[in-house]
Amino acid sequence: MKRRNFSNKISMHDGQSFHADNSSASPPKIPVDASEIFFLTQMARFANMGYCYPSAPGRIGSEKKNANFVLDLKNRSLIIYFTGPEIQESITSLEQLDTHDMVEGSILEYEWYADVQKLMLPIADVINKAGLTLNSKEIQLYLTGHGIGGVYAVFAALLLKEVFLTYSALETNNYLKLDFVVVTFGQPRLGNALFADYINRMLLIYRVTHSNDFIPNSMPLLPRDYLFKHHEREIWIVPKDCECPRQDFDQFELGYDVFKCFGYWPNAILKVGENMECNSGTDGRGTSVHFGPYFNTTFKDCREFLPG
Repeated sequence: MKRRNFSNKISMHDGQSFHADNSSASPPKIPVDASEIFFLTQMARFANMGYCYPSAPGRIGSEKKNANFVLDLKNRSLIIYFTGPEIQESITSLEQLDTHDMVEGSILEYEWYADVQKLMLPIADVINKAGLTLNSKEIQLYLTGHGIGGVYAVFAALLLKEVFLTYSALETNNYLKLDFVVVTFGQPRLGNALFADYINRMLLIYRVTHSNDFIPNSMPLLPRDYLFKHHEREIWIVPKDCECPRQDFDQFELGYDVFKCFGYWPNAILKVGENMECNSGTDGRGTSVHFGPYFNTTFKDCREFLPG
């Protein structure tokens, strides 16, 4: 990875009330309001399109590692949804770890990062064409995906944001201004605490987890010296009135609750997204729940797209 120096451009995102340090009176998790649930429901549907329309016109990448997009003319926004391989096909090993040039001491899953790097030129072309279609220098950009697709969404947003900051530092008017929002579903950890904190500073992400889903809870499986941590802004879906983590997570007859789960400071500098009151504190044995239901969407179930 080529080293670029723009660290002075990084600033803390306010996170829309997600950030709470240890001195605040905020609870470890709070209910999500209806407007946010509506937004996340829409994003889940877009993320599922990657499974249900794998050969849609405009697909970028291969059958198992790809991105596609929807241009929303009414809201002047671009939605890019990612699909990745099954987690069983992408088990992290020590040979797949690397460091990020921008964060000294960071460790990240390099194979996933390299997958996204291969998609970036055509994604940049899609964004530029969207700007021309909208006749605008400013675009609201949403990136989403499920599982490894969520990993791709985060890495793509990070790479785009780094390029955006580089051009911004040149103080030129000949570039698009992008406002990023990333929504992932069932996403595994991406790197160590230093890398998680870097993501917190760079991006606004809703990281949606489901009850005791084992993918965000336990992946990747690495020695303790390489312990990975989640970035912040977890949204946790759990059976209604669940006495977690002591209750069976498969009982959804009574509906579900949705919580924002705050992260914590492992030291005075870093902020990570692990919360033992939410997915990270469960037994991590849920396999079927990895696919949902996420609000109105069960991933790989394409009946929601059938007419009528």
